[in-house]
Amino acid sequence: MSKGGRKRRNGRPVGRPRKKTDERQVYELAKLGCSQYEAVSVLGIDHRTFKRRLQEPVFYEAWEKGQAVGAVALRQLQWKHAKRQDSSGVAMTIHMSKHLLGQNDKALHVNLSVEDVDEMISRLEQNRAQQLGASVGETSPS
Repeated sequence: MSKGGRKRRNGRPVGRPRKKTDERQVYELAKLGCSQYEAVSVLGIDHRTFKRRLQEPVFYEAWEKGQAVGAVALRQLQWKHAKRQDSSGVAMTIHMSKHLLGQNDKALHVNLSVEDVDEMISRLEQNRAQQLGASVGETSPS
């Protein structure tokens, strides 16, 4: 084998030379929340090559650690926004949390029939009418 680890045929290396991949750059891309396809675009390598590199412990650990550090940073940002009085940046934090951390809004699923919903609406309308009638009575001069 040659010094690059490639097989030799007739004294010459076979195949394309191995592209250098920096595990620090892999870590930084994962920390930013990049997808593997975005990472390979920045690294300038093929997706299959990246998948093979992730089988190597150095790159696998760099990718996993980067993703974990990015998730922790996003959680810290959530807490920071939760403590703020204004709502600046909250919508983007919620969006990123849903997509990167897998968080979601849990909806309450109740088995209601159309009749049940109609009855609830009519009760709400009656309550609203009573409230309006009471408030009109309070503000009208006697």
